[in-house]
Amino acid sequence: MTQLFLQSLDPSFIGSFSSQLAGNLSQKLIDRLLDILVEVIVQDLKTWIENIKKINEGKALFDMEYYEKAMRLFEEVVQKEPKNYESWFMRSLCFLLLGDLELSIRSFEQTLNRRETYQAYYYKSAAQILLQDFESALNSLEKAIQLNSKISELWFCKARVLEQIGKYEEAIDNYDKAITIKSNNYSAIIHRDILLNAYTETPEILIGKSAELIKKSRYEEAVDYINKAIEMNSENAEAWCLKGDILRLNKSYQESMLSYKRSIEINPKMSQVYYGIGLSYFQIKKYRSAYLQLKKAVELNDQLSDAYFHLGIASRILKYWDKSNAAFTRFCELNPADTRGFLEKGHTHRKSEDYMNALDAYEQVLSIDPENKAALTCAGNIYFSQNENNERALGLYKKLSGLMPEDCFVQSRIQELEDRQDQGQQRQKEDQQKQEQDQELQEQEQETQGKKKWFGLF
Repeated sequence: MTQLFLQSLDPSFIGSFSSQLAGNLSQKLIDRLLDILVEVIVQDLKTWIENIKKINEGKALFDMEYYEKAMRLFEEVVQKEPKNYESWFMRSLCFLLLGDLELSIRSFEQTLNRRETYQAYYYKSAAQILLQDFESALNSLEKAIQLNSKISELWFCKARVLEQIGKYEEAIDNYDKAITIKSNNYSAIIHRDILLNAYTETPEILIGKSAELIKKSRYEEAVDYINKAIEMNSENAEAWCLKGDILRLNKSYQESMLSYKRSIEINPKMSQVYYGIGLSYFQIKKYRSAYLQLKKAVELNDQLSDAYFHLGIASRILKYWDKSNAAFTRFCELNPADTRGFLEKGHTHRKSEDYMNALDAYEQVLSIDPENKAALTCAGNIYFSQNENNERALGLYKKLSGLMPEDCFVQSRIQELEDRQDQGQQRQKEDQQKQEQDQELQEQEQETQGKKKWFGLF
């Protein structure tokens, strides 16, 4: 009701309110209610006017750079009027300029809960940039641009952040947008020219741009950049390695190996090169060569988890069971939450007919991902074929049936396991009956023997 009064200060409201009640209440009661309404309105007006005064006083102090005093006044306003966006915004700016960046970010978040504005997102990004949290700053700037895409400064700041995280091509695009909106944005013009004329002409930046294009599967453009880097410095092992990666991802395996070998000639200690060669051999089904290259990669870098993963697969294909198991074990140590390692380890044990360890690996997968279809299937099949834990097998297949209700194979396994249970219960019942019969015969025989001894006394 208070908000209604503050929003409608028209005196005719009181007359209207009085006329609506006149037919139902006594004049004395109406007068008292009107007195109460007037008191509430006056009190709210006083608070409202006081808050306006404090905000204006706070802004004046802010302009004189007395940020701490200004912040206290804005704090008083938000305590009395929690939804006052302007006070929250100015309070957040005070924290930012006082250097309390974490508190400033939290305050801007409260501000944005009241109202989303591009200004709040913009200044929030400023605090995040000062904390070097560039990914969060980029997110804030993108939200600011969604709210108002016609502010040149927003595009400029986004470009600066993109430049900080090495996304140079995107940075140039954003500088262009800032300049399109405001042709005399000289800061954007200068930084764009620096990025184009200085950074893009170094092999390191060309390699970075190529790597970004690889992530987007734009291999033809990526190889153009990497070829320029090689033209500038033909002894750059990293450039030759990246060219090998591009060619391999584009399924040019023989050509990729030529680039990798050139990289090795320059620097024979780069583990990533041997990993790339190993993957190329793997794709053309030369598993022995793949195994040797991947083995070399992990010898040079025992943290290269992806190399261990493919080494495990190559070893299994070659039936090097122990080596495959060791490779997947190391992969799991480096990636304890990644089910792929435990799953492949289970496959290795299963193929080498080490079913107990295979089950341990599959159960480890299910402890991380209870709905992993491959682990449910493989573990269920082992339990089924071993015929040792039909109850566990039935539970796994029923779980699988819920995920794949149309799978006839799973349904047939469930039916067979239920038949096994019925047969087992029947056998158990028959064994119990036989045991009872044997017990009864034994008791009868003991009774007969006792009678014979008794008659023998005569």
